[in-house]
Amino acid sequence: MNKSDKRVLKTDYLIKKTFLALLNQKEIDQITIKSICDKALISKSTFYDHYTDKYTLLDTLVSEYAQNFESEIHSRFKSVSEDRTLQVIEDITNAMSSESQNISSLLKIKGQHGLNIRLRTILRNESFSYFSNHWINNSFSKVFLSELYTEISLGSISFILTNHNNPKMLKQHADFVEIIQEALITKINSKNTEENQL
Repeated sequence: MNKSDKRVLKTDYLIKKTFLALLNQKEIDQITIKSICDKALISKSTFYDHYTDKYTLLDTLVSEYAQNFESEIHSRFKSVSEDRTLQVIEDITNAMSSESQNISSLLKIKGQHGLNIRLRTILRNESFSYFSNHWINNSFSKVFLSELYTEISLGSISFILTNHNNPKMLKQHADFVEIIQEALITKINSKNTEENQL
């Protein structure tokens, strides 16, 4: 099978789109190869030309979304100032909102095949690297900061994706993030000043 052939690419896109549509309606355990093929109007042999099973398909989709997320967060972290680190997640998640249902469905899958684990690892690594190279680490463990950042970020991602069509809830989230950021920076600056005076 020539993976660059237009027909192959078109069929692959159809399989992914169909699978995500089913995943938005059902749990992964309820989705069969037959249901994917029936909805996509393809034969099982065509499906198996592309994927070994539904978990291979799922892993491919998770990898694609994770790579996009990693690229986006890496580039945003490179240019963000210390007092706007939480804003990075809101900006990225708002950019992801056009695919909110698909991403939300992938995040709900537990275990090794879920997007949640991949995003957690990416967030932990990127934030650890960031906090290792910025002044905020003078007062706190970079391991602690990266773990905290990861948990806040995952909660924010889930909330924003779930409420992407609700401006009132999104404003509440943005306001809360602003308050947290300002409070943290003020407290950290105060702590750093106290330590420098000792």
